[in-house]
Amino acid sequence: MSRRRPFTVLGLTGLSVAQHDNSAAIVRDGRILFASSEERFSRVKHDASFPIRTIEAGLKYCRLRWSDIDAVAVGFPPYNLASLVNQYPLELARMGLRIACRNPLVLLRGLLTISAAAFSESASQTKASAVILKRIGKKKIMMVDHHLAHAASAYFTTGKERAIAIVLDGYGATKDGRLLSGGVYLCEDGRIDLLEEIPVEASLGISYTAVTNVLGFTPKDGEGKTMGFAAYGRRRRALLERVRVHGWLDGLLAGRMEWQDVFLATDLGYRLKGLKESAGSRPEDLAFAMQSVLEEEGLKFVRSIHARYGRTRGINDYVAAGGIFLNVKLNKKIRELPFVHSFFIHPNPGDGGTALGAAFIASTPHSVPPAFLETIALGVGYTNREILKTLRSFQGKAIWSCPKNIADVTADLLVQGNVIGWFQGRAEWGPRALGQRSVLADPRNRKTKERINNVLKSRDWFMPFAPAVLEEYAPDLFVDGERSPFMTQTYAVRPKWKRKLAAAIHIDGTARPQTVRRKDNPAYYDVIRAFLKQTGVPAILNTSFNRHGLPIVNSPKDAIEHLLWGCVDVLMIGPYLVRRRT
Repeated sequence: MSRRRPFTVLGLTGLSVAQHDNSAAIVRDGRILFASSEERFSRVKHDASFPIRTIEAGLKYCRLRWSDIDAVAVGFPPYNLASLVNQYPLELARMGLRIACRNPLVLLRGLLTISAAAFSESASQTKASAVILKRIGKKKIMMVDHHLAHAASAYFTTGKERAIAIVLDGYGATKDGRLLSGGVYLCEDGRIDLLEEIPVEASLGISYTAVTNVLGFTPKDGEGKTMGFAAYGRRRRALLERVRVHGWLDGLLAGRMEWQDVFLATDLGYRLKGLKESAGSRPEDLAFAMQSVLEEEGLKFVRSIHARYGRTRGINDYVAAGGIFLNVKLNKKIRELPFVHSFFIHPNPGDGGTALGAAFIASTPHSVPPAFLETIALGVGYTNREILKTLRSFQGKAIWSCPKNIADVTADLLVQGNVIGWFQGRAEWGPRALGQRSVLADPRNRKTKERINNVLKSRDWFMPFAPAVLEEYAPDLFVDGERSPFMTQTYAVRPKWKRKLAAAIHIDGTARPQTVRRKDNPAYYDVIRAFLKQTGVPAILNTSFNRHGLPIVNSPKDAIEHLLWGCVDVLMIGPYLVRRRT
């Protein structure tokens, strides 16, 4: 009897330039072989380009050819503007009339922006499709509902046979081009069934992005800044009501009268431009208001979902994906709900993660049961020989050695106050550096935090860093501390540890830890263990290895350039300790 040929799927976020963080994933018989984002190779942050560099790098790394791909699954189908008009003709007409009366130039600019985006979407999709059609063939392309792809990314990596998946984001399209802002799914025995769709007018994600824009942060990048800034604000009822555009109506998440204006605000700044003035001299109060509304309405939503679906089916395990769940403050509140037994957020919950989710959907007839994702190190790795070859190309600018015990040497350097670039193994996929492409520092030293912010990150003063913690110490350091390997949750830091983790916790006394097990990342674990032996602190400061405005480093060349730019004091890359030549 002949063996069945493995079934290999190439998952993509999208075929056009409309999807930020465009990514590619390769899944064989339900097992992840590779996943990465185009930004890592193009060096353009949040790159929305068709991920041809990523695809080619993945095929090369996995030693596959185009002919080995059995299906291409797309997690962000093209959306149909005509369908949006058909869904909401009266609302959009009223919005257009309102804008035309108040500011016709805004309406004209909006129409031109939408038309240009639609043309670019069509042209880029045609170009991308041509690449796929040439290599793969039209019959192998499969469009997957955007929010179903998000749900699959979480369910098939959680290890739970039975769970309810919650997906919330800005917006995404179904296979037929309809725009939605989320969905709720029953996940059972390898199947995912839709329970409820969340309409686009109920998008909490769009509201959050609009306020992020009003605060002066970059939409689809600066939402984390809004969350961090919120901790410095105070409650003001008038602001809360002004940002409460989406909320609960008759038990269902629904949009209110002016949701269309918010939809435009991310690009045009229409209507919400007065919010900053309303906040007066304290824009942090506006951030606080938006974060409060997100948490209040998000928790109402989850309670309703449990009452209608979880309780009736005896399900207390929840999984989540979608850009909303990059908000770790909301995640903490959901995790602490009394009926939630477990709450797993996919480690790449934004649109990039749909590449993997779509691949899982296409793999379903050939896949293995859901399994916990042990590591997100799914990108490209480099051999010691390749690293050395790159080092030699920088011979006149860098010097290197090969220490016998990297863990002990790294711990020594940390205690001495050095900021260390850490480049080991395969690159992480997603927004977090988790011990493969990280910057490490002593968490006890507040001045080190300021150095990293000023020299490497050029970040806003209010943004916190995070600790990487030996997993067995998590309950001692954090209230309800548990395994959290992907930095998707926050926990309250116990009082006795706040001073010792001063550079890696937020002003509100919480931290977003990465718990580390030796079996998952031996070299990284050993560094933290060596630091513990010297200091009594089982944690180090970890942040992503990238200069402000650039993606996380991906190649040895990227890492060495960051060292030479003065972003870090020392580079530990493979077995090599590298310094700038003086």
